[in-house]
Amino acid sequence: MAERVNNFPPLPQFMRIKPCFYHNIEEEIPAPHQQLVRRVYTLWMMYSGTLCLNVISCIAWWVGGGNATNFGFSLLWLVLFSPCSYTCWFRPLYKAFRADSSFNFMAFFFIFFLQCALALIQTIGISGWGTCGWIATVIFFSYNTGSAIVMLITALLFTLVTALMALVLIKVSEHTCISVVHEFNPHGRKQTQTLCQHILLPSLSSSYRCTECTVAVEEVWRALRRSGAPGCGRVLQ
Repeated sequence: MAERVNNFPPLPQFMRIKPCFYHNIEEEIPAPHQQLVRRVYTLWMMYSGTLCLNVISCIAWWVGGGNATNFGFSLLWLVLFSPCSYTCWFRPLYKAFRADSSFNFMAFFFIFFLQCALALIQTIGISGWGTCGWIATVIFFSYNTGSAIVMLITALLFTLVTALMALVLIKVSEHTCISVVHEFNPHGRKQTQTLCQHILLPSLSSSYRCTECTVAVEEVWRALRRSGAPGCGRVLQ
């Protein structure tokens, strides 16, 4: 078997720095999870692109009469958060689906939750923090309309990225829950999805039973406890 060569990030061959990771979703990720992993990868690219545009917006902010500190911080956030977001939350998710690793799922949920909180702060846009969010943009309309319009584009992108991050957090949780419960449910994926959405994820009272589920819920709970399933949250007692 041919040795795999790291291919990410793609770098010119004349550079002495070589790629650090092997990235191949079609080859390494099981087919049921490939679409979700691709979407999360696209989200990472959107976030990195938004950070790039944030630098341009901070230049417009500076030219329009703003503080140079915002431009400096925007460069720092781009250099810091773009590679760190790939390494700290996309890569754990990639490895979690590749190897069905509970540890990597746990790492993803913890770090990605912090990323969502950070993206929300960037969307708010506190002046002096190097992000063209809503507060900084709305205030700057009274100083320079042209610069504020450029900043508004970044604020809209930060808002979109933050909303998509929250959606991804929910989708990954549901995806892992459905996959694990389906392994122990012989009655089909439809009943499995109903079980996850109406019993496991909401963590309802122990007296609740979904009329569409034909499996014994207690047996599924015991199976989940044995498997240490990530993403299903608290099971009912």
